[in-house]
Amino acid sequence: MTYSGGTFTISPRIVTKVQNKQALNFVISYPYITIAGASAQLGAGAKQAADLIEQTYGIKVNTSVIGTANPDPTTQISQIQAGFSSDQYDCAAIDPNPPGAFNNLIGTMMDAGVPVYTINADSPDSARIATSMTDDNPDDISMASSIQMGKINAQYAIQWAQQNGQTFDGKQVALITGDATAPWAQGRLLGFVNGLKAAYPNVQIVGDPMNAYMVGFDTATVLSKLQSFMTSHPDVFFYYSSDWGGVQIGQLIQRNNLQGKTFGMGFNLNAVYVDLIKQNLLIGTNDQRYDLQGYDAMIMCANTLLAHVMPSSPYQWVTPDIWNASNIDTALSLYSKIPNSGVTQ
Repeated sequence: MTYSGGTFTISPRIVTKVQNKQALNFVISYPYITIAGASAQLGAGAKQAADLIEQTYGIKVNTSVIGTANPDPTTQISQIQAGFSSDQYDCAAIDPNPPGAFNNLIGTMMDAGVPVYTINADSPDSARIATSMTDDNPDDISMASSIQMGKINAQYAIQWAQQNGQTFDGKQVALITGDATAPWAQGRLLGFVNGLKAAYPNVQIVGDPMNAYMVGFDTATVLSKLQSFMTSHPDVFFYYSSDWGGVQIGQLIQRNNLQGKTFGMGFNLNAVYVDLIKQNLLIGTNDQRYDLQGYDAMIMCANTLLAHVMPSSPYQWVTPDIWNASNIDTALSLYSKIPNSGVTQ
């Protein structure tokens, strides 16, 4: 088969499995596996795809989500390599962080006839077939996801301010991140800052998009670090998190009786986020739709192995959703149809 990166030939081992109607094993590798919401939604979307694949092709697909607790490319690559070397994987979707570190592994797997896609982030210089990630501007590949996602949040924050009699001019906006070294985090923060400054030139940015205040992903640690930051920065008007830290921003706004004085926004969605948004403790959250990313990656795997069809483009975009107090019930209705998503109770 031909694709944007060249040609691909399915491994004879996998061909035999398909011919014998044996179950196939598709894996998703994610570098923040302890973030329950992300892992649950990736897995839920993958399971939905597996059910459809079995109905369509009559072949069972086992899906799994593996990874590391925090970004550790050496361990993540070693983990994938071990499963690949023992023929455990018939297709893989990898979230590569940092991107280039995974190129050799992806090339080795593709050369061996195991199709590889990237998910949630991309490694465009690798041999991967395509990527499934969030963007709302599929014609602007140069902004591939991260910067564009930050601009989406900036546009929403500007709209929120205009509709609620607020302004960012002269106000302090703090940049918060779980991983200051991650290209996706830096891109989101840069996109947000650029978008906000275009509308409010006098906004005061506390922090640097390339080196924002890093709180990690462990809940207790995030709360402790963020509380310390809030105490030492009492004049911050708005907190922008590049990821799941929006949850702790909302919780500390409530704990410190700052509702209506201090505001915040982050990424993703889980049951805790839902409660905070319902109480207007956050102005909103940018949902990357991990479920759709997981779903699309598994469908692309099946199309490659079972229909011998490659994606029409190396970029398979998933459109994000901005959830807020006015539309959170729509989100709950949507996720209630996705078992084990971690969003609905």
